[in-house]
Amino acid sequence: MTLGIVYIVILKRWSYIVRLIGIELPGVYVCPIHKELLWTSDVPFRNKPNKHRFFPLNQRCVENGQEVLIPKHLFQSLLFIAEQSYELLNSKFPFKNLENINQFYIAELNVKQYITPSKRIRIQELIPNFLRYFPIGLLKFLNSDFELFDEDTWFHKVLRKSKVTCHPLRHLLLLLFLGLKVPVQLQENNHDVHFFGKAPWPCLNKGSTHYKEFIIKDCIVTSGSKTGKPVGTFTCENCGFSYSRTGPDASEDDKYRIGRIKKFGAVWENRLHELYSSGKHSIRGISSELGVDLKTTKKYLNNKIENISSALNRDQQSILQEKRSRFIVIRKSYPSYSRTELRKSASGLYNWLYKNDNEWFISNLPSAKRGEIQRTMINWEKRDSEYLQLIIRETINLYLEIPLVRVTRTKIYQRLDIQTRFEKKIDKFPKCKGLLQVITETVEEFQIRRIKYFEKQYINNNIHYTVSSLKRAAGIKDFSNQLIRHVILDGISEGVYE
Repeated sequence: MTLGIVYIVILKRWSYIVRLIGIELPGVYVCPIHKELLWTSDVPFRNKPNKHRFFPLNQRCVENGQEVLIPKHLFQSLLFIAEQSYELLNSKFPFKNLENINQFYIAELNVKQYITPSKRIRIQELIPNFLRYFPIGLLKFLNSDFELFDEDTWFHKVLRKSKVTCHPLRHLLLLLFLGLKVPVQLQENNHDVHFFGKAPWPCLNKGSTHYKEFIIKDCIVTSGSKTGKPVGTFTCENCGFSYSRTGPDASEDDKYRIGRIKKFGAVWENRLHELYSSGKHSIRGISSELGVDLKTTKKYLNNKIENISSALNRDQQSILQEKRSRFIVIRKSYPSYSRTELRKSASGLYNWLYKNDNEWFISNLPSAKRGEIQRTMINWEKRDSEYLQLIIRETINLYLEIPLVRVTRTKIYQRLDIQTRFEKKIDKFPKCKGLLQVITETVEEFQIRRIKYFEKQYINNNIHYTVSSLKRAAGIKDFSNQLIRHVILDGISEGVYE
């Protein structure tokens, strides 16, 4: 826009000219009142010879003017810019400071899930969506275009740098993207990001007397490891009950939603045992009253029983120590006794310790006397010769097998079911090892064998064949190998192939 020209509105339907406050603002090409395209005029905007001089709005002031030309597909977006510029210019609401505006944007981006639980902007998702939102050419038309991978643009400054000013036109572009208008939405006083609403939050411990009362003051927000969504943890200082849920909250009812109970607390556990001890409730009824499933109820009841049992076990520790002491005295008195002799001399004590203190008892028994194990010596040379015959026979079978199979160590091992023995002790079979190095095929050797096999089949059956048909039959995909190429061409008569 040329700043030296005053823009006016020409209403052809009523044949009069209007100049409105606000239509000279940058980015305004449409009259916000009449929704008509603007015209240039001869009325100077700057450098007037006399600042007190007035210019009449008549037909002469537009004799050299012309209607502003804009692409048709940008009209609605430019009309929004014009209307919002007019509202912005005429609104009386105060902008307290740039930080308040920045907080407002962060809160609105949070509604659209562009803010992480740590209150950082998902800039990699936001920028592409912002650039795709507007009609093609609009940002460039308004001198507000930037590239996808630019790192320091007006867009970054508006959202990240609360102390940096930015042209109002670009604020309006951001409002258009967020689906907002001035001045109504900007008059909110508090724009802090709250994934789970503001404190306090309710305690959801059904075993307490303050159930659903708003007494929790703090919410610890973390990021979900799998979803990346905010996870809020709420802990009641009065009863120790702690729960969490994935956010952000979509409604007021979400305040009473529990995702996972992290800790029940002493108050809940005491209430559980009160209900159980009264004998008036079933396990299912207790579970329903305390808001948990059957497994959880049984688990915490069993834990209580185990705690009682551990108290009783403390009385048994003295008995255990007395039994151990008696056994140690017997061991010292008869150091040469075997296990069998100890059992005969003190069978009651022996059996009690074996049953009730097995680990300690076994560690304090004399070593068991075991007979010597007779180890059979293996004749490796004989076994090598036996396996050699098996490998020769299986190799012949593999070379004769149709369809053709590549002869490899693994294939021979699998057929003879000796893979484990050979892998671990191959050096003990020198004859077999040497034979395997000779008889196994490389990929290239197997390809040549396939070529010769199919070539022979074509000749025996008097079938005309070409390079392509032979390659296809032999499964040769790579013709760049010189040896393979030579074998194929060498086996085809001159003039047979193309």
